[in-house]
Amino acid sequence: MDFHSSCMSGMLRCCATGRVFAGQPTSGRHSRLRQGRGLPVGGGVFTLKSTHNFRVMYPVVSRRVQVVCAILVVGLLIGGTGIAVVVFERVPAVGHLTRDATAVAGVPWWTGAVSRLTSLCWAVAATANILAAQGSVRSLRGPLLSLGLLCVALGIDDTMLVHEAVMPRFGVPSSLILGIYALAALALAWAWLRTSGDIWVRSAFFVGGTMLAVSFVVDVVVHGLMGLEDSSLLLLIEDGAKLAGVTAWCFVGAWAHRSGCRN
Repeated sequence: MDFHSSCMSGMLRCCATGRVFAGQPTSGRHSRLRQGRGLPVGGGVFTLKSTHNFRVMYPVVSRRVQVVCAILVVGLLIGGTGIAVVVFERVPAVGHLTRDATAVAGVPWWTGAVSRLTSLCWAVAATANILAAQGSVRSLRGPLLSLGLLCVALGIDDTMLVHEAVMPRFGVPSSLILGIYALAALALAWAWLRTSGDIWVRSAFFVGGTMLAVSFVVDVVVHGLMGLEDSSLLLLIEDGAKLAGVTAWCFVGAWAHRSGCRN
């Protein structure tokens, strides 16, 4: 058996058994392994990742598959936009779906500036945490990935008014959606309480969660249950706390990624 076959056999055995191995190769194909470039296997690449001086492998989707998926998603969005204009009478033109809302409504450009900035921060937080999970220590991979996916869900909801306007049209009460978010957040907080590692990363998560909880309470309790009218102070507290919380969760991914690179 040649060197390449023996390496691949050993790597596959490690994946099957969940074992890790530590090696310090110095030249040739060994050097490629040491540098973490990985070797192609089937449709993906097995990449070596350093965790406390141990090198572990995880499958990575090939770039070709990623490009195909991206093309399909963009194509479906563009095609769906065209179909929506034809099928739904409430959509008078393509521009109502593709242009900025301020341009369609004819309002000043700064209308909803904080809300749009918060939407951008949701996207950054989701991306940062999902990417950080790929290179973090094992104990943080699950919490980081879960946080990233939660940011995806909350970002889509916050931007597209899912629990406020979309789901109620299909008979799903807004309170049910908010309850699901609350349970998911509590489960995630419990997972982060059980993790160990960089104190800055954990602090950023809990600070962000606290700020988002404040925004949630003002939105649901003060506005919804108590029925108080919107005031400048309440709006500043609600939307300001939300922006602060999402920004803190952006730092979770950024700092976790930095800690992973150091390790």
